[in-house]
Amino acid sequence: MNVKSYPVLRDIKPPKEMIYLEWWFIVLSILIFSIVVLFVFYRNKSRLTKKSGIADCTATEQRDFFNELKDAKDIQDEKEYYRVISYLLRRHIKDKYQINALESPTTMIIDDMAKAGASNDEFKIVQSVLNTADMAKFAGAAFGKKERDRVYEDVGLIMK
Repeated sequence: MNVKSYPVLRDIKPPKEMIYLEWWFIVLSILIFSIVVLFVFYRNKSRLTKKSGIADCTATEQRDFFNELKDAKDIQDEKEYYRVISYLLRRHIKDKYQINALESPTTMIIDDMAKAGASNDEFKIVQSVLNTADMAKFAGAAFGKKERDRVYEDVGLIMK
């Protein structure tokens, strides 16, 4: 009897290797997807930070602000006292909200703070302190010790 032999069909890769290839593809796909998702979230977070404009002060910057504020309390000349207080507050606003507070008039600072997302309490305190400082610096208004202490405490609250 004459039996014909047929050639054996072989797959290009053995089935065991195909299983590992599928797992590598799945793992690689998940890794790429995770990287894309993290990139999108990071990008959105950085956009939100830029839009709000609010930045955190470092501990050393806060310490410097408080040291300068303590030094300002000892100033006897009223105009000089309010000039220093106004400068410290404006510098703090510039650093925190990323707005040009050092060269801007008070009304522009208030408007820019509202756009930057300042809290209502902070907004009112800054407006009160800057208006008082403007009155003392430019109009020559004389305020008592109570007003000086209130302004000092308000600026201390804002800088915390």
